[in-house]
Amino acid sequence: MRRTELSGVSVLVTRPAGQTETLCQLIEQHGGTAIPFPLMVITPPSNPVLAQQQINPLATYDLVIFISANAVIQSWPLITQAGGIPNTVHVAAVGKATAKALLAHGQPVALMPTQDFSSEGLLALEALQSVTGKHVLIVRGEGGKETLARVLRTRGAAVEYAQVYRREPPQASLAAISINHATPPIDLITISSGEALHNLATLARQQQQEWVFSTTLVVAHPRHAAQATPLGFKLTPQIADNATDEAMVTAMCRWRQLHAASYHEGATP
Repeated sequence: MRRTELSGVSVLVTRPAGQTETLCQLIEQHGGTAIPFPLMVITPPSNPVLAQQQINPLATYDLVIFISANAVIQSWPLITQAGGIPNTVHVAAVGKATAKALLAHGQPVALMPTQDFSSEGLLALEALQSVTGKHVLIVRGEGGKETLARVLRTRGAAVEYAQVYRREPPQASLAAISINHATPPIDLITISSGEALHNLATLARQQQQEWVFSTTLVVAHPRHAAQATPLGFKLTPQIADNATDEAMVTAMCRWRQLHAASYHEGATP
């Protein structure tokens, strides 16, 4: 049975291309309208041979940390080519979406934050307080944050990277969205990363689409909400409990309940 929690709500779904389907389906199942609009393009690493070489010595590591669901998805063919992750190696995920991606590949997760789903949350875990002599591999995209590696090194670990993908800004038209979907208007915009948020603000300014800054964001982490106001977004973002599709939809439903009076036949919020 089709649910109605998001009836009348139009959502711009900005996950990378190829990763919007499940979230769009959940929104539609809850009665909303989902409009895919990727704010990031995931491409192969600039040096695929090097990426494979970085993955190959998996058996030499004590801990492999996956920094995002994209890191799991893009690295898995390389990991398969390398023979998989040995049972002797512990695996950590930065958050629930990353853990879900690992479990989808049959990979158990030994470490994950319980509340703050971020590098900082991972670093706060008791198991990572003393890592002297440990060999750690961080699987990520090119040009990621250095906090995790830097802190682990200060705690005594030897840390390497496997950089398995690149993030590219989109070539997309916000003007087409505002024209093609003028009725109903865009009520919510999903944001799953700080980079996507910056890309959205840049596109909106370049294309003179000021409506974007007056649209409510649904973000995957409190730090994304903190970044929104300095970038020019005017409304208080809705913060999901984590980056999973289910948590994002739950945050949308909470927002919809707060604005229920605005949604009646023929009305806009």
